[in-house]
Amino acid sequence: MRKHDHVILKNENDMLTKRGIYKNCRGEVVDINGDKLKILFDHPRIHGNYAFVWINESDVEFDYRASEYADQLTDELLSKTDETKHTSLIEADVHEYDWVELIVEEEKYTKYGVHKGAVGCVIFDDSYDNKWDIAFVKPDGSGEDLAEICVAREDFVIIEHANIQ
Repeated sequence: MRKHDHVILKNENDMLTKRGIYKNCRGEVVDINGDKLKILFDHPRIHGNYAFVWINESDVEFDYRASEYADQLTDELLSKTDETKHTSLIEADVHEYDWVELIVEEEKYTKYGVHKGAVGCVIFDDSYDNKWDIAFVKPDGSGEDLAEICVAREDFVIIEHANIQ
């Protein structure tokens, strides 16, 4: 295995699952010490969420090798990252078509006409930096869209999970 190889976790263990890292999670080798690899695991649904973990080389399998340009981007990210703040992946409890309620009254939402108590539907299964794209409906019961905005996870509660299989 070489630095910057992209890998897939093939074994699960309690230490990893407690940190939100499960079998088939993908990552990139960012350091090597003997048969130990430091892997930068990416969250499969929350883009911008990642965790650094030292594991045995035998716990992963090679996936692919990215371009040298991608290697440079990773090295640049690593030079600006405090790894001690990225030790676990966020648990993703939000899914496409979940119904949510806004629980804060903040200008970043009210400028779009969305106020505390507004109800909306999650549009996509993925998020960026734990912000979810939500289509809020007008409070008049018409079912018409009021606004489609990104909302931080801590600013809403799930009121009904989607029943999609």
